[in-house]
Amino acid sequence: MSISSEERIELKNEIKDAVGDLIENLETRTSSQFNIIDYKLDAIEKQTTRTNGRLSEAESKLKNLEKSEKDHILRCPNNQRIRELEDVTLTAKTIKRVLIQGLVLTGIVMTIILGLFTLLN
Repeated sequence: MSISSEERIELKNEIKDAVGDLIENLETRTSSQFNIIDYKLDAIEKQTTRTNGRLSEAESKLKNLEKSEKDHILRCPNNQRIRELEDVTLTAKTIKRVLIQGLVLTGIVMTIILGLFTLLN
């Protein structure tokens, strides 16, 4: 079974057309896939830009807050009241300590006196 040259050319052209159609179909699919990927990448870029903007704003606010906090201790209107409360607390602790020491000392002296009184009687 032999093929004539005309049949051979016709078969060759049909194969060319079929392969061409496959390549064109593949190019269309690939192009549409790339379009989808481009769309998704654009959406990611927009979201990233928004997120970066919010992050920059938050960092800026944090820096301003840190700067103001450094000076807050010096500028705080309650500093004097805090010092007064600390002094009162320290004074109260000191008074308690002195009272306890006085009571302990009184107890020791009373024990010694009672012990001597018991020995002498």
